[in-house]
Amino acid sequence: MKSDMMRKMKRIISLFMTFMLFVVTISFSYAIESPDPSFVQDEVFVDGGDGESPRTELNGEEGNDLLTDEPEYPTAIAVENIELDAYEETLYVGGTLSLTARVLPADATEQTIEYKSLNEAVATVSSTGTVTGISAGSVTIQLSAGGYVKTIDLKVEVKTSQIKINSIFIVLKPGETFQLCAEMYPSDATDKNINFSSLDPNIASVSSSGLVTAGDYGTTTITVSNKDCIASATVVVNQRTVADGDDTTDGDIAIETEKVYPLAVTAKEFPQIDSNMLKYLYETKQTLTVSGEGYELIISGDQIKNYNNELITDLGLHSTDDGLSLVLNDGESLCGKIVLKLENTTAAEQLYLYNPDKDTYQEIRRDGEGQWSLTSAGTYMLSEQNPHEMGIVWWWMGVGGVAIFACTVIYIFIKKQYWFW
Repeated sequence: MKSDMMRKMKRIISLFMTFMLFVVTISFSYAIESPDPSFVQDEVFVDGGDGESPRTELNGEEGNDLLTDEPEYPTAIAVENIELDAYEETLYVGGTLSLTARVLPADATEQTIEYKSLNEAVATVSSTGTVTGISAGSVTIQLSAGGYVKTIDLKVEVKTSQIKINSIFIVLKPGETFQLCAEMYPSDATDKNINFSSLDPNIASVSSSGLVTAGDYGTTTITVSNKDCIASATVVVNQRTVADGDDTTDGDIAIETEKVYPLAVTAKEFPQIDSNMLKYLYETKQTLTVSGEGYELIISGDQIKNYNNELITDLGLHSTDDGLSLVLNDGESLCGKIVLKLENTTAAEQLYLYNPDKDTYQEIRRDGEGQWSLTSAGTYMLSEQNPHEMGIVWWWMGVGGVAIFACTVIYIFIKKQYWFW
């Protein structure tokens, strides 16, 4: 009985072990055919040998992602545009122009911009985008990055450095005309257009061709310009009068004659007589009178020694305790002999020039009533007495006062003993 039971138990155990072996075998086969993705397999190169191709085997390590034979690379981002900041489309020979550009999109793979001039005889361009003008003409500048190409067109011009006119100081009578001519330098300057304009057309107008026509009495300025340069001419319109002594009656014809006037301007209109005006006076030997408040300056062309020494016409007249003070040409050298006329002067008043080196005043001999010929710039004083002598007088008066005071004190000191005896 027991032996039968034992045989049955052994059979059951044998069947159970056979079943478990079958289950383990099936599980192991599944594991081999379907590897766990949690395993990272190291790449191992194996030589095939015997004519077989080399192959790659992977050894796994738990906890990492599965690697493949081919590595993954980032996708390249193409250049879609090259953006340029605002720039001038024209530059001059010898001048430069800086181009500022950037690649779009900003995260494009290629960010380097290459610059190239398609006509280096006209202009060159550096690797940083600086364009240099070489000669007059047109040029195309090419910008490229990552296979994208952009071009811009530029013009190179010759700049006008100077405009010369045939007269810088014109004197006319009302109704007279003068043809103003202009010449540009250098001769190959690109801009050939010349513009004429008048500061006051009522005094003198000017046509588009440079014909100046005098109008009312006075002075004005004609400007001659193009986009690069400017020059100017001073126009003085002198007056006409009926000659003195020509009385007319009904039926008579009043003959209008030219009365000789020196050129006349005001210090307000011309705060400075420049070298151009002085040169004109020097060459034509004419006389210019400048009127200010309380004075006149007379400049004769035949008295000019150096027309490059310009003249300031404001004398800065002001009253002081010593007299009337004025400053001629701000202390700078004069162009030559200048005649000064002062209004409301008396015969007793003299003009003195201050000498800063000696701290004295030197008397200037007058030419006539209220008129002096001056050859030195500096500070002048109109007074009835030499300001330096007046200072000496005041000094001696001070010394005398001190002496009198001292004597009085001494006298009182000596005599006071008798006052209370």
